[in-house]
Amino acid sequence: MQNEWFAPYKSMKKIQDQTRLINEGSPQKQDKITQIQWLVNVLVQIKERKQEVINIKSRLEKKFKDMSVPMDKVEYTQEKYDKLFPNGKVNTPIGDFTLEKKQFKKLENKKRKEYLGGMLQTYKDPIAIIHKLDKNGKPSKLFGKSFNELLPYNKILASAINHKNEGITTHNRDQNDFLGNLKKPSDLLFEKQNKGDTGTAGDDT
Repeated sequence: MQNEWFAPYKSMKKIQDQTRLINEGSPQKQDKITQIQWLVNVLVQIKERKQEVINIKSRLEKKFKDMSVPMDKVEYTQEKYDKLFPNGKVNTPIGDFTLEKKQFKKLENKKRKEYLGGMLQTYKDPIAIIHKLDKNGKPSKLFGKSFNELLPYNKILASAINHKNEGITTHNRDQNDFLGNLKKPSDLLFEKQNKGDTGTAGDDT
């Protein structure tokens, strides 16, 4: 009974003590203010980063539409493949890479022989290159390029480089699915510029 009688008094005293500390500019007050400011700054940064990712995706969507080209038709033969990829290598805007030895056969096994010409185009002249983590949590690179033959289906051609810097696959991919791998602005490794030139990731200037 006595504890119940003192309860309101204790609550009021706690409030008075907190008010006194704030009015006196106590360390507790400063710590609290610092924590709040830090939290506000973090929330602002998160919001800005999300908006930047949205802006990048919108920009790339427009480029996939505006920069779409016909896919090169190349006969599916080992000779043609070796000519396109001498010594199993390919030059890209972010460096030279080696293709997995089974890439030629994989195109046939996956019923993608018609993408042989587009495969070279995607590696050499992509609209975007995005960093992503594979299913094992290892870094990989996705190259994306739009083609007139795929555009009506909202698809692009995507080629991937694994963590060993080997080209491992090329296939048609839903455009939104490709862009969904962009989680933060720094995931955009490369972006083709509007004037026909290619450059590093970032806004067109």
